[in-house]
Amino acid sequence: MSDTIHSMRYTETWSQMDQPKVNIREQQIRGVMAEITSLLLSKNAAYGDSALTPSNIFSKQPSIEGIKLRIDDKLTRIKNKGITDQTEDTVSDLIGYLVLLKIALKE
Repeated sequence: MSDTIHSMRYTETWSQMDQPKVNIREQQIRGVMAEITSLLLSKNAAYGDSALTPSNIFSKQPSIEGIKLRIDDKLTRIKNKGITDQTEDTVSDLIGYLVLLKIALKE
């Protein structure tokens, strides 16, 4: 019986220890997603929704192809320069374009 009690305490202790890590990770995920949301909304306002509704003045590509091209550009930059403090904005842009691609695929 003491083994059962000891086992229960051990499990309870580990369960309690894991809880704060989950909350911290959840906060980190929510924080990063809030930054990406803010970035997307500000760029969408500045560029007039051009990723999802291109003006097609020069290029006649549909929005999905234009977004894929921008994703390729961001991936090429990461491939050539790596992920550093100077290219961290490229990672955020890439995440943003992937979100826009998901939206475009649903439309």
